[in-house]
Amino acid sequence: MNQPQSPVTATEKRSRWVRPLDVPPGHWKKQLSGKLRELTIRGKLDQLKQVIAADPSLLNKRGSHGRTFLFEAVRKNRLETVMWLLERGADVQLTGCYNSESIVQLDPLTAASYYGRERLIEPLRDYGAQRDVFRAAFLGDIDSVNGFLRKNPELLNAEDPNDDIYYTPLVSFCVAGGQLELLNDMFDRGAQLLGYDAQLLFIAARVGNTSILVYLLDQGVSPTSSDATLWMATSSMEDLKLLVKSGLSPNQRPYHGLHPLMYACRADKTLDIPKARYLIELGADVNAVGPQGRTALHYAARGGTTELCELLLVAGADETVTDKEGRTPLDIAQQYDKTAVEQLLTGRTA
Repeated sequence: MNQPQSPVTATEKRSRWVRPLDVPPGHWKKQLSGKLRELTIRGKLDQLKQVIAADPSLLNKRGSHGRTFLFEAVRKNRLETVMWLLERGADVQLTGCYNSESIVQLDPLTAASYYGRERLIEPLRDYGAQRDVFRAAFLGDIDSVNGFLRKNPELLNAEDPNDDIYYTPLVSFCVAGGQLELLNDMFDRGAQLLGYDAQLLFIAARVGNTSILVYLLDQGVSPTSSDATLWMATSSMEDLKLLVKSGLSPNQRPYHGLHPLMYACRADKTLDIPKARYLIELGADVNAVGPQGRTALHYAARGGTTELCELLLVAGADETVTDKEGRTPLDIAQQYDKTAVEQLLTGRTA
């Protein structure tokens, strides 16, 4: 098992979160393909046996979201497949994301508990599956967490050694699992929250746990070091207002060039008219330019929602702005056959 890593230092920024990705070109193409993972997801054990017989190295290869064949079999409650993989030597400790947006990772044993796959827990344990302090914190297993900390107090501020994407401390697992009592206990013991502000608030907002969000803000965790993704992650208007009151800006630092309002206007992200309206009320820049030279109106036109386009136009959005390909929002609407938006914009430019 990997060793927990050193915690954040006092001199580091308050947004310690994503690890530097030092991977060779084509790295993602070497992952376990979605087509192969579907064999496990759909319970096609005979085909899976043939695939692994032809290439045994696939047994413990990770795919999308870090999931192995075993993780997917647990997720889909495929007992026969789980047993066959265990008998072939599948690694019971390899972690993966338990949903598409999860920040913390779970091992198959913890995933079985999370998904309610009770019949899989004993077989996994029989083949050596063990839950570490991080996964125990996710489930709110206070007795186990206390046992780990008695043996090694440094775990209190350690980071998950199994996560090669994020710097995830023990408190992040408490937040992700909705374990407020345990989170408070960890804080009272001296667990460090400041330094992970952006990560902790994103997780709390993503899982929609207002009580934990309030707790974090009360402890001085600040949204000012976050980027635009915090707007994207927060679905509750109540939570958004709490974050804004604590310093979250309608023009928060862009993420990959995308401003908060652009996220609210993108149909492929988190199209959210009430959120867009709230952003505009707070003073979001409706003509901010993002990737490829596009504004929020370009994204709204692509989504085809006239109400959103009208909202932006009333707020002063410039329908004549062209992106790097020379397209106006009207051109975008025409390209993607968004007839209602096309009619709206044509009437304004005629």
